[in-house]
Amino acid sequence: MRFDIITKLLSYFYPITTKIRTEKNGIVELTYSNGRKILDSSNANYSYGSLQRILKFGLEKIEFTKVNDVLLLGLGGGSVIHTLRNDFGFTGKITAVEIDKTIIDIAMNEFELMLDANLETIHTDATEYVKITPKKKRPPNS
Repeated sequence: MRFDIITKLLSYFYPITTKIRTEKNGIVELTYSNGRKILDSSNANYSYGSLQRILKFGLEKIEFTKVNDVLLLGLGGGSVIHTLRNDFGFTGKITAVEIDKTIIDIAMNEFELMLDANLETIHTDATEYVKITPKKKRPPNS
């Protein structure tokens, strides 16, 4: 579900939520609140919620000038990718591994990750990916 400008404006008055059934994670909620999209499951925040500040705090401890590639295990809505690109100026390759195709589709279409030419998404189980992918084929810092 793509949100338009009217939906964005209305979201400042009350949150607008769409429930989406996913293939692996049950039902997730895509909510437009205060002009921003947030992705949640019934048990956790997937992207762009209150945990974003904690994530950013942790990422501030990394010297991104020494990082060429990032391996991201679990995509969610892509908030980690947006934080790396927008807050830290990271321009290197990001490989995101996600088991749920619906989550990949939401991230690409609702959070505009399809615009990131330096992003590779891999639809598979992250545990299996790490087990079967030789370290030399993974990003060097993983």
